[in-house]
Amino acid sequence: MRGYRSALLLVLVFWSAASCSPVAKGEAVDMGSTEDEGTEVIAGDSTADAAEDITADTEDITTDAGDCTADTEDITTDTGDITTDAEDITADAGDIIVDIVEDGSALTCRDGDPIEGQPSLALEPGYSGTLPGLTDIDFLPGDDRIIFVTAQHEGKVLIIENGQLRDTPFLDISDKISGGPEQGLLGLAFHPKFPTDRRFFVHYTDLDGSIHISAFAVPDSLPLTADTMSEQTLLVITKPQANHNGGGLRFGPDGFLYISTGDGGGGGDAHGEIGNAQNRQVLLGKILRIDVNGASADKPYAIPTSNPYLSDPLALPEIFHWGLRNPWRFSFDRMTGDMWISDVGQDSWEEMDFAGSGQTGLNFGWRCKEGFSPYVNDAHCAQEKLVDPVFVKQTDGPEGFCSIVVGYMYRGCRMPGYHGTVFYGDWCSEQLRAFDWSGSSFSNDRQITAVTLSHLSSWAEDQQGELWLVTTDGAIFKLVPAE
Repeated sequence: MRGYRSALLLVLVFWSAASCSPVAKGEAVDMGSTEDEGTEVIAGDSTADAAEDITADTEDITTDAGDCTADTEDITTDTGDITTDAEDITADAGDIIVDIVEDGSALTCRDGDPIEGQPSLALEPGYSGTLPGLTDIDFLPGDDRIIFVTAQHEGKVLIIENGQLRDTPFLDISDKISGGPEQGLLGLAFHPKFPTDRRFFVHYTDLDGSIHISAFAVPDSLPLTADTMSEQTLLVITKPQANHNGGGLRFGPDGFLYISTGDGGGGGDAHGEIGNAQNRQVLLGKILRIDVNGASADKPYAIPTSNPYLSDPLALPEIFHWGLRNPWRFSFDRMTGDMWISDVGQDSWEEMDFAGSGQTGLNFGWRCKEGFSPYVNDAHCAQEKLVDPVFVKQTDGPEGFCSIVVGYMYRGCRMPGYHGTVFYGDWCSEQLRAFDWSGSSFSNDRQITAVTLSHLSSWAEDQQGELWLVTTDGAIFKLVPAE
């Protein structure tokens, strides 16, 4: 409840400051909503009484000025309290266990009362039947009663509602996808303004093996089903090999669409003089950011004005971050806007990368280095400012990692003791893991010992910040406190 107290203090501070500011006779007073209705309020008396009132009001202003001095001291004191409270909110975000809705009432956690501390964890099945291999999971913004999952090699988006698989798929593009081990339907993201904007977006590899980013529309009718004829192609990125396609697709807190692409495949990013990931003239080995709410003369989307290479003739304007090998998954911290990227390694190191909110144009180093270790240390690499990962995991090491899959910074309602904890795993490992993040460094990287799973492929947050995950074995799970 610290946030509610601080908001009340802020209201009191601004009310005090406004009430001790004398208004000159005849000055127009901004009354907020009243002014919006076309009414101008004038502070003053009639002309006949003005002279007497000016003398009296002058005394009042003088008296009020003394009050202002006293109130200013109170404001200063209260401001200090607000600063302290703001620090407490940041440090103790895990203590906030309710949301304040517009009418001021408390919205409790939907699945039960919040649990103190860091309880043991379990995986609760989201569906008990058999599903094909799944690569991604998403929910409608503001409504997580329906689970949407992507079936990789079937080329379908499936719907799970009330624990049951709907007979008819939400989307079927099985005739459009390629079928290699790392190909197919890879990513899914609904427009954050849905249902006002009834589009969703998919990341798939087409029949030519190219990366394909498309938008589809959902008719305003039931049952909820995509219009397959409404496809709008946003990007087609040709590739030299079938593997390393990336596959991540998420809207950021800024409302822009972020896309992850792999380096083009093969081994060692042996593409051109410096590799695709280090080449800002290609879209491979990158995190891209586009504005799907706009368009330009030659593109069905706009480039955000804050993209780092918007005006750079030596780089493509869609590029947001670069120097990545195969960033299969990424996520955003819903509280801070920070970005987490898991980059699948070559031979030695699986990489966890971090980009703070507001950071752009970061070069994470591939192929100049893998993890912290030099890989191809050529003249180009010596000229670049390379960003180190937060940490690495040994490929085929004791933890069994081979394809790292980042989850989310937990901001859920049910287990506030885990706020500030990032969950992650790996496609090859049966371990589910977590670490704590201070804002600048990680600590307490550990295995969630009570939980095991195989072939983890993706994560999602529901409306209340609880975490869900899917596997290429066809399983859907929710991370919950153990009974």
